[in-house]
Amino acid sequence: MSSVLLTYGALDTAELQRHTQADVLTQLDADFRMVEGERLLIAETGFPVVELAWSVLG
Repeated sequence: MSSVLLTYGALDTAELQRHTQADVLTQLDADFRMVEGERLLIAETGFPVVELAWSVLG
């Protein structure tokens, strides 16, 4: 089984009105990709990457 690579780029703070932890978790978006070997599993523009990281690591 190949390892899965998660990448993000083009962070978007356009919706970020305040800078509380909750605001950053829910309003910071980025282009997100999940790749296994050479196979693209997911590619999403404007994905809530910080919320994802918090959920996975939480």
